[in-house]
Amino acid sequence: MKKILIDVDEVICDSGFLNMLNEYLQTNYTLNDFTSYYIEEDVMDTEEEIAAFYDYIKDKNPYVNAKIHDGAKEAIKKINENFDVYICSSCAIDIPVLKEHSGLFFKNKYDFLIENFPYLNINKFIFTGAKNIFKADIQIDDKLSHLENDVPLKLLYTSYHNKMLSDQELKEKNVIRVNGWNDILKILFNEKNK
Repeated sequence: MKKILIDVDEVICDSGFLNMLNEYLQTNYTLNDFTSYYIEEDVMDTEEEIAAFYDYIKDKNPYVNAKIHDGAKEAIKKINENFDVYICSSCAIDIPVLKEHSGLFFKNKYDFLIENFPYLNINKFIFTGAKNIFKADIQIDDKLSHLENDVPLKLLYTSYHNKMLSDQELKEKNVIRVNGWNDILKILFNEKNK
């Protein structure tokens, strides 16, 4: 059975991080308003402003208002029945004001997964800052840097921060762009039947 690594944030769901930013700034941004992964850096000018925002969110749960992507629950259930599924998500927080709260972020993500995807094996949840150390046959992620490894089939899930990557750049890195869970199912089940 082929082993597959599936990311959480911006692949399975959009966390409530944007909601927290809008609440803090009293704004109405959408993810389409941003092009960089760290959205707070796009709208805050100084390190002090960003630090104050991090202090504001340090005890909040971004997964309370997480928006699960269309078709994700059903697709992951089907994938789980046909592949050896590992959830491989970053939980490394290297921001001083948040570092001491990284355990809380880990717990919130874990609780979100077991509540919404009860069919997944919790012994196959990987929370890490270095995804390139894990070997698999297939990997789905939204960050191109997480796909710079020896995994044979690499799928880049389209997100607000990676839309500008060209088809040529992805081809050079042997990465296939997917625009949703239906695209993923088509590719995976074509691959499974090979």
